[in-house]
Amino acid sequence: MRTYLEGFVDLGSAGDRLPSVRALMAELGVSPATVRQAVSELVRSGKVETVPGSGTFIARPRRPQSESADRSWQTIALGTTQPDADLLAPLRSIPAADTIDLASGYPDQSLQPVALLARAMRAAARRPGTFGRAASEGLAPLREWFASQLSGQLAHNVLIAPGGQSALSLVFRALSMAGDVVLTESPTYVGAIAAARATGLTPVPVPMDQDGLLVDRLEAAVRQTGARLLYLQPRFHNPTGVCLADERRDPLMALAVRHNLMIVEDDWLCDLDDPRTASPALASNDPHGHVIHIRS
Repeated sequence: MRTYLEGFVDLGSAGDRLPSVRALMAELGVSPATVRQAVSELVRSGKVETVPGSGTFIARPRRPQSESADRSWQTIALGTTQPDADLLAPLRSIPAADTIDLASGYPDQSLQPVALLARAMRAAARRPGTFGRAASEGLAPLREWFASQLSGQLAHNVLIAPGGQSALSLVFRALSMAGDVVLTESPTYVGAIAAARATGLTPVPVPMDQDGLLVDRLEAAVRQTGARLLYLQPRFHNPTGVCLADERRDPLMALAVRHNLMIVEDDWLCDLDDPRTASPALASNDPHGHVIHIRS
């Protein structure tokens, strides 16, 4: 299947549309899963690109950079505010064709309801005001929905960001200055470390165990560093999968009040938790406003 499509790509031109899934099934006598798998492999290799609602097309070649260009000056001009390339490399790299990518958290194309999404986009495009200027803080109904997921929160406390990584960068810049310390669990999400370093912050690790962050060690770290910012993943911690034990939540919040500590709660997998047994987000019980809650 893939060999057949590669031959089509080699004989075609950039922008040419590939035969539809139905046409390939009829011509080659294969299942739709086989077609989707072959197309996914070609997408990952960069040979084709898909446009939801339109089809799959031969990818246009990227314009090569001039060999004479010298951008080494940027290293000095930008200094240490650049994201850590080594840390982010696993998140940006295109996996091999026989690899199931678990790094990005993005569903495979075969699992996406492409037809339904295309239909929804067409319906949205016909709504009045769709192409007008939206509020910078996000659409009001969407903000209201997110607020309803946290008890006691109102829509004006919600800001819509392009994604979790973008929200992290925004929060770090808003709550701190270059040279400040940000406390993190050890280990922690590499994207958070990169975002912190790009903001000029110094990540300082705090030990954890099978029940999550060690609150007594956190207090020692706050006293030693004078930190006023903590990055925390209390639910399905990345990379360990640990959840913060219920008996540690109240002491953690009490510590935040005692030391005027801001907590950036990265609740990235909250929608995959079992609502019958899940512990509420820290932001759901935060009367004094110490928690910035991020979900994606």
